[in-house]
Amino acid sequence: IIVLVHFQTKENSLTIYPNPSQGFLQVDTTIPSYNVQIFDSSGKRILFFDDQLTSTSLDIHSLPQGVYLVEFVDLVHGEILKKKLVKQ
Repeated sequence: IIVLVHFQTKENSLTIYPNPSQGFLQVDTTIPSYNVQIFDSSGKRILFFDDQLTSTSLDIHSLPQGVYLVEFVDLVHGEILKKKLVKQ
């Protein structure tokens, strides 16, 4: 089962998939420039992707199985979008 997670705000649209993921997280967005941070269940930042393009694949193979918080930071408008991610 592939689950799409879609966010829509006044300024931005963001879709991430698959969720749960086994190694790559696909990101499709209208955000022109953004950073991605991934936090573990204790709140520790464990991955950071700097200044991503509007459509990309993020490699999360290094993460052990578990539940994570993915935070997308819009570098133009200052919006922060957060979503739970399950790594299988």
